[in-house]
Amino acid sequence: MADQKPHLGEEMKNQIQKEVAEKEKIAENLNFPLRKVVHGIEYFLLSILVLISLSYTGIKGYKAYGISFISCVIYSLLDEYHQTFILGRTGQLLDVGIDSIGILLALVGIYLINKKKKIVNIS
Repeated sequence: MADQKPHLGEEMKNQIQKEVAEKEKIAENLNFPLRKVVHGIEYFLLSILVLISLSYTGIKGYKAYGISFISCVIYSLLDEYHQTFILGRTGQLLDVGIDSIGILLALVGIYLINKKKKIVNIS
């Protein structure tokens, strides 16, 4: 009976290690796409805030959309460049592309919504 306890403990240890390894693999598989989606959402929100801020300065219409798009893309490029100086990080043009998609989705969305119902005074 004393021989069974170490064997049972070893079996439990192996099972726990196997389950932890499976959970880590699931987390790794979700980490990359989740980080990319969050990147797009960050710049989606940033572009809306920039657009709203521009409307308060008197810059409106297509000029506001253009300035918002360009300034957010430039910020994204600078952010990726900045990451090249940080140990363990890399700047990636893929992230700039994802950020740009988020920016475009926000600006096109605001434009279409604003066209039907004025939510931001940017015309």
